[in-house]
Amino acid sequence: MDETEGIICERKLTLCPTLADLSIPEVLQDCSHCTDFTLHCCSCYNRRLSLPKSLRSSIPCHHFRIIFTDGACANNGLPTARAGAGVAYGADADSRLSIPITNLEDSFPLRSNQRAELYAAKAGVEFMAEADEAYSTSPKGKPRSWIVATDSEYVVKGITEWLPTWKVC
Repeated sequence: MDETEGIICERKLTLCPTLADLSIPEVLQDCSHCTDFTLHCCSCYNRRLSLPKSLRSSIPCHHFRIIFTDGACANNGLPTARAGAGVAYGADADSRLSIPITNLEDSFPLRSNQRAELYAAKAGVEFMAEADEAYSTSPKGKPRSWIVATDSEYVVKGITEWLPTWKVC
């Protein structure tokens, strides 16, 4: 059985019952070797439990790497609105971005929270593509999957529900 089977379904992450009772700090960890945020999926977690205790934390798991995105906007929708986006995929400073959204990033005349959330998700995908390019040249090889974590229901529904129903003309 594929290690990713069942954990990501219809573009949404669903933890299996084995992990559902664990708290986020136990499931979400930063790799001790590269400081990237990773999700310890069932097969990784169960495989680690079968290892001798001395090896459990020494072998990094990169099956599911996680990137966090967030957008915000003060004076939402008004001409005086100011927006920004944040992206992070690891614990070190090189794996985080903080972006003020100006006319160079988004030429739409009014800033809004939803546009900032979308911009953050887009920046996150671009950021992780760059990280993957560097990662694939390292001895560890290319990761299996990325999880984009956001608190934006608008972004989540857009990618999981609405996008699959849109047709390209």
